[in-house]
Amino acid sequence: MKLIRYSIGLLFTLLMPYQVLMGQDPYFELIDKTKGMPSNNVYDIFQDKQGYLWFTTDEGLCRYNGATFKSYYSAEQSSRAGSSIGQDRYGRIWYSNFDGYLYYIANGTLHALKQNKPVGYLNYALTNRYLYIVGKTGVDVYSIDQLQYLRTISIADEEILFAYDLGEKYYILGKHLYEISDGKINRKINLPNNFYNSLGGKAGIFMHKTPKGLLFISKYVKNAILYKDQSFVNSPDLGQLTYVQNIATYDKGLWLCTPKGLYPWDMQPQSSKKLKPYFEQFNISTVYKDNNQNYWVGTLNKGVLLVQDFNNVLYELPAKPTVISSKLGKNKLTIATANDMLFRFDPASATLNLLYTGKSNHAINQLYVDSVSGTTMFTANKFNLLNTKGKVINEALVAVKDIKPIDQKYFSFAASGYAGFFYYK
Repeated sequence: MKLIRYSIGLLFTLLMPYQVLMGQDPYFELIDKTKGMPSNNVYDIFQDKQGYLWFTTDEGLCRYNGATFKSYYSAEQSSRAGSSIGQDRYGRIWYSNFDGYLYYIANGTLHALKQNKPVGYLNYALTNRYLYIVGKTGVDVYSIDQLQYLRTISIADEEILFAYDLGEKYYILGKHLYEISDGKINRKINLPNNFYNSLGGKAGIFMHKTPKGLLFISKYVKNAILYKDQSFVNSPDLGQLTYVQNIATYDKGLWLCTPKGLYPWDMQPQSSKKLKPYFEQFNISTVYKDNNQNYWVGTLNKGVLLVQDFNNVLYELPAKPTVISSKLGKNKLTIATANDMLFRFDPASATLNLLYTGKSNHAINQLYVDSVSGTTMFTANKFNLLNTKGKVINEALVAVKDIKPIDQKYFSFAASGYAGFFYYK
């Protein structure tokens, strides 16, 4: 199964109150409960080896084939909502609910892992040989083939704050940073004395792999720390952000998911204090890039935003566009709307300017722009001629349906009940 990839050029739609020259969001398709999604609260997104998309929501784990959703439930579940979707080498799909219990799908059925009592929700890890789960006294190790408990890797730290799956390595953050591989502790790394103070405390710590090293950052974004080449260094300050609820990887850096939009961060000092968000009106929970290069942006109350290309920009209009003219050349578009308005769009500068506002609220269904003089001719409740500044220079009570140039002076027209030609100076 392959999800369709769209190629979209310039798009206009009505989504919000009219604003011009604002920061524009990419075009997206909204997938939510009206499309069959079990819940609009999305916590995690994953694509399996067959190309299916998986989501965790308030209603648990579900699969999407590009058209319909299938939910997976079990009477063994302590609760449904969860996150951390993964797939093991046998093709089984896994997730953890927010109580810390793991579930997997085998032969089309959701099963509960027979596991020790969890300490709460922390990321687990799937490797070729082992399944790692944080337990009360350390990390519980299970065989990936038989799903049997093998042993517990003892960790004496009073509390474990975060766990991170990095392929065949599993990182545990507590009083120290532990690297686990091959079923044992591979490295025990001492943290700097001011590590947690630099991050603003122990609450809400994230760990994430980046091209620059392993990143540590607090949800409250006081600071960020990188671990690379066996040393800890401060990362560029993100002073403008006050809360980050998740992190995801993108081509040039990281996505910072916040309650007020999605921030791309390339981790460069010069750009760290000038971050600009996408989708400020959405509470973003996660981002996933599928095999077809589509982005799936999860939200906490609005479902999923499917973005085929972040370069396909959405420009908001106050009403449905009715006619578009490119007679001024490729660098200028004139757009008419269903409520007697005209806009001029310049793709080169990505600006959308209001050209004309009428008082009739009628739809403009005929539009012609003279490429020689720049005069705009259109019909709403009457026929109008505008100069290049959007000023009405002539009007007539004629329902013109179409215009064709005869030469640089004369134009033919078709109207309701008759046709003819005209010229203007």
